[in-house]
Amino acid sequence: MSRPSDQSACVKDAKEVAETASRRWEDIAARIAPIIGERGFRALYARSVHMVQPRFPWAASPVAPEQAHSFFATFAESLERQPPGVAADAQQALLLTFTQLLDAFIGGALTSRLLQSAPPDGDADQPAQENSQ
Repeated sequence: MSRPSDQSACVKDAKEVAETASRRWEDIAARIAPIIGERGFRALYARSVHMVQPRFPWAASPVAPEQAHSFFATFAESLERQPPGVAADAQQALLLTFTQLLDAFIGGALTSRLLQSAPPDGDADQPAQENSQ
């Protein structure tokens, strides 16, 4: 039970949270950008990061609004430096904030439909399942 291996496991877990978060945001961007445009998506994402910073001051804001993928990398790097639980909480807060902003922008029904087909954070590698209603 050495401390270094415990710390390595913690870093690995935080890295996994960050990688899952990045995949999730890439999927969300692919679903949302066709509706509100790349600039609209980037603006909502950047605003969401800004809004969670009071609770997670270490969360890095996107530097270049025209580079959406750098947004995800910047936030993921911030997540990697946190304990896994804190990283997961920050990702959840960012997703909730983004969803609320998007809901105000395009409405609840469309937001729900677009984000419902995105895999949950823990299932980013799983294909989205169709609803049979």
